[in-house]
Amino acid sequence: MPFDSKVNSVKLSGLSRDQQAFLEKAMAVEHKPGEEKLAIYVDGSNGEYLFVEDAPMPIKANKMMVDAPPGLYRTGINGVLRTVHGVLAVPDERPKWWKPLPAGFAKHEEGDDLLQGAFREYREEVVIFSLDRKLQFVPRGVPPGFTVPSLGIDKIEAATEVGVIVPKAFHVNKVEKVIELIFEHDLTSLPEKHSVAYDDDWFQGGHFGAPVVTLNNGRFTGFYSGQQGYVAAVDYKFHPTYTDPPHGYNTLFL
Repeated sequence: MPFDSKVNSVKLSGLSRDQQAFLEKAMAVEHKPGEEKLAIYVDGSNGEYLFVEDAPMPIKANKMMVDAPPGLYRTGINGVLRTVHGVLAVPDERPKWWKPLPAGFAKHEEGDDLLQGAFREYREEVVIFSLDRKLQFVPRGVPPGFTVPSLGIDKIEAATEVGVIVPKAFHVNKVEKVIELIFEHDLTSLPEKHSVAYDDDWFQGGHFGAPVVTLNNGRFTGFYSGQQGYVAAVDYKFHPTYTDPPHGYNTLFL
């Protein structure tokens, strides 16, 4: 049976006193009108997760969640994108791990079905394009129109749909106290010559500055290099500058 990403809702009044008090304090954090608010889930009585529909948490209260009472979680979305070269990832310098893409927190208005956030994050963060820069590849339901200024891509002329976004499971990220919707997008039917660019705005990262890499069997195997497309790490040799005597720097590799 396909996984259903939709969840039931609960009101603040249906939570424990500790949970209510914590969320009321978090919602009171000073923030600007219209500022983004996060969706909060709580453990239900039957092993399910419930969306707290009347507790939009300001993004500025995000870090308070480390002290949240048991059973409360932020919500997010993580994509598992697979091409013929492997599963895609980006390096995150903060925790020093390979991070899935697209990924991000879910907005309050997406709380009853995090799949909405998957479509939004894909549209905001990922562009997959042909090397002649004329064609963008998108999953069904994600509108084209991405630009990549650092690569000189101001407009992609056309788009074609490749596969669909498939919700797979909820994952409990205990480290960050987040319930994450894991979704997959199968891109193995793409022509081999394509490239992937990624945009995000975390501190000191993202904004097309983070390379998209491939992982196979838990190992880094290559990366996407802008207009060059995919570079398999095992296929490349060293330039003679590094290896040829008498001026070679081959000792660096010993």
